[in-house]
Amino acid sequence: DGIAIAVIVRNEAEAIGEWIRYHAAAGVDHFIIYDDGTTDETFAIAQSILTADRLTVIPWNQRLRDATKDRALHSQGLAFGHACANFACFRWICFIDVDEFLYPTIGPSLTATLADLAHADTIYLPWQMFGRQGFAETPARIIPSFTLRHRDPSASTVKGIFKIKCI
Repeated sequence: DGIAIAVIVRNEAEAIGEWIRYHAAAGVDHFIIYDDGTTDETFAIAQSILTADRLTVIPWNQRLRDATKDRALHSQGLAFGHACANFACFRWICFIDVDEFLYPTIGPSLTATLADLAHADTIYLPWQMFGRQGFAETPARIIPSFTLRHRDPSASTVKGIFKIKCI
């Protein structure tokens, strides 16, 4: 039951507090954070906001290779696969990054929005591109600073590939 978010991080101290507070207020019950070699205060900040029963931290500083094709395996994809295999106790697991925010447009919270979609196994969300908006460095607070997005979500592509996020 409930909603979890799985995310992989490395040195996100500047962003993690706002990101956790926002998603906790939006209805996320549990945060599964994969640590890709963090050396800053990311986890001290997360632990100061969340109680131990709402936070799982998993060391994930690894680089695996496909021996037959001699190429790197995508660490984030492996982490998200691990979350699917090990956290099935949650009805929903959201797979996003620390610079991404899930905004419910149908109901007042993610909980209310997802309740109307209980029949679905997977939800694909169009990736919305907000761009740099003139900032040379990321501002201290993301939400009030990044207010303009591309008008057409289908135009938000990377190398011509339409991007989605998944719940």
